[in-house]
Formats: sequence, structure tokens, C-alpha cells
Amino acid sequence: MPKKDKAPKPLSDNVTVFNAISMGNLKLLKRIVEERGDSLNNVVDKYGDTPLKIAIINQRGDIIRYLVEAGADVNDNNNNYHERPLNLVFYSVNHDSRDDLLKYLIEHGADVNQGDGYGNTILISASGLPENLPLIRYLVEEAGADINHQNNDGVSPLIAACRSIDINNLPVIKYLVEHGADVNTPGPNNKTALNIIEDLLKRSVNPQYYQNIYNYLRSYPIQQRWKKSFPKVKKMVRNRVFLNEVAGFPQNVAKQISEQSVGFGKSRNRSSKLRSVDLDIFYLLK
Repeated sequence: MPKKDKAPKPLSDNVTVFNAISMGNLKLLKRIVEERGDSLNNVVDKYGDTPLKIAIINQRGDIIRYLVEAGADVNDNNNNYHERPLNLVFYSVNHDSRDDLLKYLIEHGADVNQGDGYGNTILISASGLPENLPLIRYLVEEAGADINHQNNDGVSPLIAACRSIDINNLPVIKYLVEHGADVNTPGPNNKTALNIIEDLLKRSVNPQYYQNIYNYLRSYPIQQRWKKSFPKVKKMVRNRVFLNEVAGFPQNVAKQISEQSVGFGKSRNRSSKLRSVDLDIFYLLK
């Protein structure tokens, strides 16, 4: 006769969901939940962490998915540090699997615009490093992250990006600005992103990097106004409507005019680099 499977031994009262998670024993965890009906949201350890958070800290991907599908709260922040599952994944999980796990939680209801106890969303946290740019794109373009959210100290994603110690973070700054980050919103000490870059420029050992950021933040609003006003400017220039000149107009705007085959009449105050434009054009772009 075939041998019958042995009935599992009764669970000891000392065996908890936290034991199973720490051991990475999904089978045992399922049994505990099914036999005892343990709540996945009300049972916490001494630090206030739920089973889901312990699974995240221990980087147990299969257990994380099981807990979420079994009803674990993906927005809980009731541990000692008021961390949410998204915050824990960002800081606790290896980079190779981190982004996939973040996307999984977001797809299962995790709110990207809820911060931790300090008000930090994962977009703010991610904005400090250039290697996070793919994640930043996902958060902004697909997950609905608020690009101007500020933490409890007034730090926004843009300010976090500007304060980064990584001197290759300009692509993140450009991405945020070009997708709606407000360069004029005051942050800590009532300073804007441009103010912060000015301060860093004065004391940095990498002045050229901060100079590039400074130039970009200053020129971007002008470029945007230029794009909106270009049809009018083009018509004025072609009709030689010149009333007065303004020196020092940004050369990137002059370059765009030049590329459109629009000419300015020569004068002793105009160089080949087109360093001045008509006052009417200037006021169109103000």
C-alpha cells in the first residue's frame, strides 16, 4: 500500500509570521496565515513593523508578493520611523530588483505621493543620483508622482537633485525642470533651486559643474518664453521692426533666430554673434 503523507505537526505558539519571513520560508508562512488566520496588518514586531515591512527589509521578493496578494497594507506607515513600504523598498532592496518591486507595489495600490515621517516621497529620494533616472521617468510619466511635492523641510525633487553630491546629476535636474519642476519655488531657508546652486558655486571644489547647472536654470525660463513667442519674433525681425537694442540677450536665443535664417541689419553695436536684439522682442519674452 502506498504510504500516506504524514500530517504536519501542530504549530508551536512560538512560531510566528516573523520567524517564517526571516527564514524565507514561504510554505511555513502560508500555513501560519491559513491555520491561525493571523492578521497581516495588525501584528507588528517591537519596532512597529508589519510582516510586509519585515519581508522588504529581508529582501524576500516571493514573500512580499504573497503578502500583498493576501491583503497586506501597501501604504502602512505605523512603525517607529513612519516609513511606508515604498520607502523601505527604495532604501533596503538591492538595486537590481528594487525598481521592479517598487513598480509591483505601485501597481497594487501604493501611493507614490505619500511620504515617510519626514515627508520624503520616493521621487525626492531618487532625485539625488543620476542612475535613478529610469525610475524617475517611470514615477513621473507613469505612476503620477507629484514633481513639486515638498517634504517637511521644503525639499522638492528639484532641490534634492541640486543638492546632490554626485557631479553627474545634471540630466536629472534637466529632466525634472523639463517635466514641470518649478525653479522658483522656495525651499529650506526660503531658497530656490537657483539660490542653492549659487551657494554651492561659491564653495564647491567642482565649480564648472555647478556653473553648468546655474546657466541651465537661468536660461530655461527664457527658452520657454522664446518658444511661445518665436512666431511673433520671426515676423518682427523679417519686417525689420527694430526700435531699440538690448545688450546681453542670451546667445542661445540669438542662435535660434540665426538658424531660422532671420537676419538683423548691421550696426556698429551688433556683432556677428548677434549680441543684442530689438527692445520689442525683449518685451515679448519678459
